[in-house]
Amino acid sequence: MNIELPNNIRHILNQIPRSFVVGGFVRDSILGVRNKDIDVEVFGISFAELNVILSRFGKTNLVGQNFGVIKLTIDGDEFDFSIPRRDNSNGLGHRDFDIELCPDITLEEAARRRDFTINALFFDPRTNEIIDPFDGLSDIKARRLRVVDRSTFKEDPLRVLRAVQFAARFNLAPDRELISLADEALGSFDAIPKERVWNEFEKLAVKGRFPSQGIKTLLLFGWLSHFPEIGNLLSCEQEPEWHPEENVLFHTWHCLNHLVTLDAFKMADRTGRAVLFFAVLCHDFGKPSTTEIRKRKGVDRITANGHEQAGVPFAEVFLRRIGTPNEIIDKVKPLVGNHLAHLQANTKRAVRRLSLRLAPATIDELITVIEADHGGRPPLPAGLPKEATFLRMIARDLDLESDIPKPILKGRHLIDKGLSPSKRFGSILHAAFEIQLDGGFDDEASAVEWLTNNWNELNEL
Repeated sequence: MNIELPNNIRHILNQIPRSFVVGGFVRDSILGVRNKDIDVEVFGISFAELNVILSRFGKTNLVGQNFGVIKLTIDGDEFDFSIPRRDNSNGLGHRDFDIELCPDITLEEAARRRDFTINALFFDPRTNEIIDPFDGLSDIKARRLRVVDRSTFKEDPLRVLRAVQFAARFNLAPDRELISLADEALGSFDAIPKERVWNEFEKLAVKGRFPSQGIKTLLLFGWLSHFPEIGNLLSCEQEPEWHPEENVLFHTWHCLNHLVTLDAFKMADRTGRAVLFFAVLCHDFGKPSTTEIRKRKGVDRITANGHEQAGVPFAEVFLRRIGTPNEIIDKVKPLVGNHLAHLQANTKRAVRRLSLRLAPATIDELITVIEADHGGRPPLPAGLPKEATFLRMIARDLDLESDIPKPILKGRHLIDKGLSPSKRFGSILHAAFEIQLDGGFDDEASAVEWLTNNWNELNEL
């Protein structure tokens, strides 16, 4: 099988015997997924010898020397070259390994340290042959996630979360042994550095094309006990008329699956995708604490009044537990707390104030969350609710799709009226901004006119 490689890297590999492309690039090429990260493993020579050879082709960086990795930059592209190694665990943590470079081991021995069979593939560019010592090709075909070696897998509990994001990215189902190993590793979660937890969740959010499969895998593993904000959704029922998909967890993974099909998500950058993903994942975290049965016209109805704001603290606790950066948390929280705002934001005044409540998130991002939420109720039709369409129309008219209102009246206007700078400035400008938000004026001329007409009253603040 031929795998397409850039000409510059193929040229180098053709001149280095026993050099093989390994891991993710091979896997993704087979799956038809674009991947620009190319890792090469070189057998039969030492680290120092490899560095001398690579220096002939471009700039080398030995930042990964402790792991036997050399970064080679040629034509602006960076590639990782490494010497085969053995990782010997000396603890429970992700970094608790002794690294032993072993250039003379076999390909099978080198592949044994890898986590899953789909990642234990080698490509020989000289023969266009895929070398598959652990039958990873069959697992790819069967969409099965299987460990390479039970004993080495158990050495690093982070691999459980890697399984989750791989399941979401490639629509893979864990086999029975992997489920058993994940269960055995359940008590090791706290040994995983928080930044590594975030790395795996971010990949789930940014790269997952089948996000529900990732959440289902957490459920199969029993690891939702570490994330009760998600786990509690499974037993939370919903009103069948509005949610025929049954419980809130089912609704959430339908929402996530719909989200990744939306153009707004596809076009977002890495941070933007993470914001949208976690806003949708967390949007109903408040339902378990607010759901109750109420009689309406003599009929029992399931309600969750106030679940939007109730979900905000649950979302923050969850996001901090997985190491989410503050810039993402700060945008997810208002999106969760306002994901039903389109039902009330139907005037210019309401939309102006909504844009401020959402900041630093935007109405554009909220519209995407609303559309994902609305599309997570099969067999009910997807699309954007008419109320959200009206919200977007008003936001466009006000130029507030991705911005917030800026105060028109400034301190200089007060100085022009003869007022010296003082603490009163803040009170007057705050009152003016409130009037602006209510539509009392919308440009500088009308703002100055309003100031003149109300000067005596304002001067008493």
